[in-house]
Amino acid sequence: MKKVIYLLLIGGAIFICPHQSKAEPYYLARSFDHHHQSIPSNSKAPARPVCIDITANIITVPEQLVGYTLTLSNGEDCCTYYVTDTMLSIPQGISGEYELTITNGNICYQGKVEI
Repeated sequence: MKKVIYLLLIGGAIFICPHQSKAEPYYLARSFDHHHQSIPSNSKAPARPVCIDITANIITVPEQLVGYTLTLSNGEDCCTYYVTDTMLSIPQGISGEYELTITNGNICYQGKVEI
């Protein structure tokens, strides 16, 4: 019986205490460039935002964004990366609030992130 009580206490503590290494999710709004299409899309459904995670200096993106170009800019600095995997490591010197843009030429996801 003591083991069950200890397991319940430890299990409860795990769920109550915040996990410090948890990634911070960011949602990016989507826009579409119609310049390359003769007829614009008549979709009535709103575009679903993409969720990315940032932990320290590692950005995790969904698999659907592999092959896109990721740009970080804060007004002074601008860094561009080609997304080849779902995890992208950025230099340690980059920190602060940045405008993040992920694009493939037609579809563009944008949002502000804190690194």
